[in-house]
Amino acid sequence: MTVAFDLYLILTYHSLLLHSSDKVSRADAPDFLIAGLIATGLVVLGIAIKRRALLGFAIFLVGLDFLTYRLIVGFVYNAAMGGWLLFRVSQLQKRRALERGPSNRAARSRSTTTSTRSSRGAAAAGRPKPSKRYTPPKRRPTIPRP
Repeated sequence: MTVAFDLYLILTYHSLLLHSSDKVSRADAPDFLIAGLIATGLVVLGIAIKRRALLGFAIFLVGLDFLTYRLIVGFVYNAAMGGWLLFRVSQLQKRRALERGPSNRAARSRSTTTSTRSSRGAAAAGRPKPSKRYTPPKRRPTIPRP
């Protein structure tokens, strides 16, 4: 639906620019058509490979193309649609990250340390456990001399 609407706006506005009485507008017509078709091609590519982030950026890019040529309706529609898709991507990534749990080592070690501290409680307040990375050599017991 978005691709059809964008193509309609691009072709209609290109025709309007092409038949304008202003020389600058007529000169801008091919640039507008090329930029619009490339951006719409990116939208089609985003749909084809089923990547929501690419689709959101491509739709937003089409909206910026419309903004450059003062097509406010096209800009508002595409900016809203692209922004909504990018928002959905970020929400989906957050939800997947929460489902997977902490993925980096620091988060895992913090959660492990916290759980072992809470399970030990105050009962093991005596001597701390030796470090797994480095254990200093044990001292020899001293024998008192007579």
